[in-house]
Amino acid sequence: MTVSSDRKPWERAWPEHGKIRESHECPTMTPFGARLRALRKSKGYTQATLGARCDLHQQAIQAIERGRRNPSPYTITRLADALSVPIEVLAGPGVVTADPDDWAAFQDALSDVQSALDRLKAAAAVLGRQGKKASA
Repeated sequence: MTVSSDRKPWERAWPEHGKIRESHECPTMTPFGARLRALRKSKGYTQATLGARCDLHQQAIQAIERGRRNPSPYTITRLADALSVPIEVLAGPGVVTADPDDWAAFQDALSDVQSALDRLKAAAAVLGRQGKKASA
């Protein structure tokens, strides 16, 4: 039995291997992921750059773009801030289905948490200075 030498063994087993797809879009990409990718590319950011701007790993950005991971409201807020776009532009119609009053409550709670963190950082700085004085 002769085997055709113009094809590699894996090409015989998987005829689709090595063929270029018509579209470079992931078949499982969600509308949110497609918007995120389009906005990211329009800003000229790589996945790693966007991840660094919003404190997410490149693989997390990739998973969100491909629809393998659903971002939390907090992550959506961070992504929108990193891309300098309103949340509504990033999320698009129908994605954020929460009551606007609930979203406002979430933003208020987030603001309270940020204020508490700022107070803790200030206290840690004061304590750090006092520790340096005591050890000197």
